[in-house]
Parts: sequence; structure tokens; C-alpha cells
Amino acid sequence: MLPNNWNINKNAAADLLRNPDTSALVLFIIAAKTIGEENIFFPNEETGYTDSIDPLELFSELEDEFSVQIPVEVENKLNAILMLFTSQMYFEDPIAFVSVSLAVASGDLGELINGVMEEPTIEEILQTKMEVDLLIEKEEFSDSVQRVISDSLKDLSDADEDDEGPSIDQIIEEHRANMISELTAIGVPDQLVEFVKAYELSL
Repeated sequence: MLPNNWNINKNAAADLLRNPDTSALVLFIIAAKTIGEENIFFPNEETGYTDSIDPLELFSELEDEFSVQIPVEVENKLNAILMLFTSQMYFEDPIAFVSVSLAVASGDLGELINGVMEEPTIEEILQTKMEVDLLIEKEEFSDSVQRVISDSLKDLSDADEDDEGPSIDQIIEEHRANMISELTAIGVPDQLVEFVKAYELSL
């Protein structure tokens, strides 16, 4: 995914690693540039699947490299990215979809409320889908996951009728602008910025 011919702005990267609001995509780019994608993900010859670095080892290497204390929200976002590259559960299982959406968008693991996992907001769902689309090849959602998305979109449509809350386009454009600002700060090549600029959401 990442070209090799660029130098990361370490001060900006350190600031973003300290910030619980930094996008998961940019956190992963910082990790991949620092440690090497080949050292984060690698094939398991016995199972045929992709394995990932131990998350605690990843966090420790980033903290040592940038002299930072990584907040739990950043850890949760990076953990979710590791799962996305090593499992299809986000696309197939509604509970995993909810958990990843909460973790990627806000660094939150979610809470059980009366035995039911809290639902992500439509902003969290859309922001996560945007980052997932930018990071990995697009996959089809299962029918059960698609129902979760459809229900959230219906809630957004109802809010639009009442003139409450942002539209889908506003959610995507605000998140795009935030990610571009973060990417520019760490000094990524222009092609990565253009890749994010060209993104179009499909549901």
C-alpha cells in the first residue's frame, strides 16, 4: 500500500500518536512506515491465513520510536485495523461490525446495555467504512450486517426530514478533510493524499 520513498515527520507523527482522535488509517500508516508492513502482517504457512504482530509489541515499538505514551483509544483503533487485515468478521458478523465501527471511529470498545451492545452512530459507521475502503479491498457485507447499515441510514433519513444532524456527504467530507490534514502533517507522498481525495462512498 505504502510507497517507500518518503520520510515521516516524526514530530507530527508523535503528536498524532498521542491524540485519541487521530484517524485509524493514519495511525496504521505511521505504524507501517515505522515498523514495515511486512513486520506487521505475514502469512501463516500452517493455516494459510494472515497473522499479525502482537499488538502489545506494536504499541511498545511505536512508543519507543516516538517517545510517547499511546492512549487506550489509539490502541483500540490499531487493534481494530489488525483485525480487519486478518479476519472477515467485520463484513460478516453484526457484532464484529459494530465493535470495529466503534473502535475505528472513536477508539471505543462499546458497552453492553441491558445485555445488548451499544449501537454505533451513523457517523461512526460511515467514517469506519471510508477508512476500511481506503485500506483494504472492498468486500460485500453479509445480509445481517447490511441490515445494521440500512437501519442506521433510515435513522439518518428520518433526521434529515426533521432537519437534524449532518448529511452523509457532510460526514464524509469532514472526515476526508481531517484525514488529509493528518496525512499532510506526517509528510506522506501526494499520491496518497490524492487517493483519499478521490474516494467515493458506496453503500
